[in-house]
Amino acid sequence: MMRKILFVGAFLFLCSHSYSQKHQISAGMGIGSSNQILDVMESAFSPIFFSSSTLNQTSEIGEFRLSYAYTPLERWHYGATVSYSSTNFDVNFDQEKIGEQVNTYYTLAAETSYSYLKKEKVNMYALVGAGATFGTSKKQIQHSDYDVDGDYHDTFFNFQVTPIGVSYGKQWGGFAELGFGYRGIFSFGVFYNFD
Repeated sequence: MMRKILFVGAFLFLCSHSYSQKHQISAGMGIGSSNQILDVMESAFSPIFFSSSTLNQTSEIGEFRLSYAYTPLERWHYGATVSYSSTNFDVNFDQEKIGEQVNTYYTLAAETSYSYLKKEKVNMYALVGAGATFGTSKKQIQHSDYDVDGDYHDTFFNFQVTPIGVSYGKQWGGFAELGFGYRGIFSFGVFYNFD
């Protein structure tokens, strides 16, 4: 009888730890996101299609992101992320500023990650995500040849592939990632774990 009680107790203990439900909230920033790359390409190729007008990037914000992850199993994590980035341009015509353009991107995506090396405080993982980016381009141009004052909206598929991610910390900590997509080529940030 005592063996059965110990066996059932050990079984319940193992089940509760192997299926522990943990949550993580993180905030991060990325460099070289797919949205930022779109802006670089738009700036680079605008003179090809519009020979007299060019876009000169003046400032950039982001990519900033908030994420949530749920861990139903020890190594698998499922969650969602929302990110924001913005780029400001001067619109030039024959090398004279005639207006401004602001590109803004909001990305919503579902994500999953797998921890392939997990120690007490160190975690190495891979992450994939897919979702949609909602982009807005606002132009204000006043010129004798052009008079544009409007918004352009677009929604498109976006993704993230991160083969290498490293986090350090138990309840609080930081992370760094290398990949490609809406999080950026290089991404870093902080996290908080709770039950």
